[in-house]
Amino acid sequence: MRRLQPACLALALLLTAVPVANAQFGGLKKKALDKATGKDTVATAAKAKPKCDASSMAITGDVVDRYLKSLAAAGAEMQKLAKEPGKTGAYYSALLQYQAVQKRRAEYDLHKGPDWEKRKALKKRLNSDITSGKDPTATIQEDQALTESLNPGRVEIPDIDWQSQQRGNFRMDSTQQAAGKFSECDWTDLGERLPRMVGILVDDPKAKDFQGYGTEKDAAAIRPRIPELARALGLTYVTPEDQARLDADAKAEKAAATSTGNPQTDCMTKAHEKWAKAHQAELDAAQAKNDIDTVMKLSMDLNAEMAKCTPQ
Repeated sequence: MRRLQPACLALALLLTAVPVANAQFGGLKKKALDKATGKDTVATAAKAKPKCDASSMAITGDVVDRYLKSLAAAGAEMQKLAKEPGKTGAYYSALLQYQAVQKRRAEYDLHKGPDWEKRKALKKRLNSDITSGKDPTATIQEDQALTESLNPGRVEIPDIDWQSQQRGNFRMDSTQQAAGKFSECDWTDLGERLPRMVGILVDDPKAKDFQGYGTEKDAAAIRPRIPELARALGLTYVTPEDQARLDADAKAEKAAATSTGNPQTDCMTKAHEKWAKAHQAELDAAQAKNDIDTVMKLSMDLNAEMAKCTPQ
């Protein structure tokens, strides 16, 4: 990912990529058993597991709509869990903070959002500090604080006992299933397949091999919804518009890095680069053959191009 960095600084964003927690907790209500006693400690998990056949649910536009509702419902339920007293509330509150930082970081990496605008303003201010001879310490410290605030790893996730975590996950899982109006068998099936399909299509929207998780027909329903599905599942997806912006920023960054601030000098540098791109191979060949006439002619051509940068 390309990033603009303040001039004269080595403020690299050394952020460790932390896997996003799975947005779905399918099957947890069947596994909430007390490790010590071997008994079921989650009352709502006591019902018998339904017998599901081996068939897979077809993924249609309607299924995608319902699945997105399920993911949104999980977020709302986590907000409720974060308000629970004691360790349960502290645990889910920290998870929400972690996700919020991840979201900010993802937006920043795509060169958009308030954090990216703040970084650009800090870069401009730093350049002004250096040019005017002002002490840049305050600007540097503010930039470092911004960098630290974009690191999800700075959020401490407190410990929570296994049973409380399973109860919370069961609530989220049940809420998602109900919000999407899925049967338990279909919900368990989609919980495995749909995120896998989205991941494959995020990596390659034209993919044909779905590794047994779906069909081309399923993929046809998912492709138009990749941006919102990827965002809801915490996956990074760079749209063509995002890529165009990143490329433009990289080009501007390169131009700024080679700029001296002197218009005439910068003009001559660009003229030389343009000339070299068109004639460097010819010049090298002439020098190898000791062809003085060609070398002189090319040198005169270069001087003529660079002379255009001198005011008349």
